[in-house]
Amino acid sequence: MIALPSEKSEAILYGTVEALAFFGCASRELWWDNPKTVATTILAGRQRELNRRWQALASHYRFDPLFCLPARGNEKPHVENRVKLLERQWATPVPRLGDLAELNAYLRGCCQRDWQRTIAGQSETIGARSSRSGPGLCRCRSARSTPR
Repeated sequence: MIALPSEKSEAILYGTVEALAFFGCASRELWWDNPKTVATTILAGRQRELNRRWQALASHYRFDPLFCLPARGNEKPHVENRVKLLERQWATPVPRLGDLAELNAYLRGCCQRDWQRTIAGQSETIGARSSRSGPGLCRCRSARSTPR
């Protein structure tokens, strides 16, 4: 998780690259809720015209950018519930931090601790289980992409 200063293309691209670096891989699919910085035009169904730099990033990391259907809240309840849970766990009470860099260091620490957590009923940590997910994950490129 990373806090970004805006939803501009540069921030979204930077946040995506940082997330992929944290996880050490890119999933085969990356789902979005139709931000104009990623999908410049909504076509029929799930078809989108992509931002050129976003398309380059998807090509570099070899993931398929997929999109929720507009006005269909039922497609993303798991994500929205997870965000609410993380708000309760990491931001209640609201942490007192000096700037965006300090906030991002705090969030990275929260993510790293969560990665070491073991879910009830499981014998391995979240990080260990994720590292052996195999066919569901692509390998990451060693070089970071800087879409132009």
